[in-house]
Amino acid sequence: TGPINSMNCFIQLVTGIFTNIGTCPNLDFTNTATLMSTGQQASVCVDVTCPNPDLANYSISNDADAFTAFNGVNNLSSQTVAIADNVVLTIDTQTPNFNFNNCTLIMGSGSQIIINPNCTLGLHNNTVIYSCPQMWRGISVGIGSQIVMRNSTIRDAEYAITLDDHANYEIRDSYILNCVTGLYTDPSLS
Repeated sequence: TGPINSMNCFIQLVTGIFTNIGTCPNLDFTNTATLMSTGQQASVCVDVTCPNPDLANYSISNDADAFTAFNGVNNLSSQTVAIADNVVLTIDTQTPNFNFNNCTLIMGSGSQIIINPNCTLGLHNNTVIYSCPQMWRGISVGIGSQIVMRNSTIRDAEYAITLDDHANYEIRDSYILNCVTGLYTDPSLS
């Protein structure tokens, strides 16, 4: 609505989340801050868009195992991966120890990562997994399998990590954000 004290400029960071995509000048994408001491207000509108999946290094549009999806490698570094809506990426015995290092995974709505029994998925060094504009299903860790998460982030999932019976997890210096459930274990397995 107007600048806050235009004679004495300062930068104020205002953060928030948006629940849908869209463009300005729609009021749904406008944050308004009020300076408590003076009552002055300032507004900013932010275009909220999803990244273009066509710009990803890897685009997965059908259910696939990691061996096939990533051409036989078991270590992916500094890559962007787009997984389409309702697609399942499976970590299986062809690549029983698969690692994402400093990668970005853009998950389509309803998509999922499944770690089959006796396999391990590693998320390392600023790997970020998120979805736009709808939530994805999350990572399912099978019987006897493991997820290792170090200095990484999982966002926007229904269940960020679901652990089956005798599944293992290691989460260090990492974040699970904006998920319905962060870490889920079936209570009947306890």
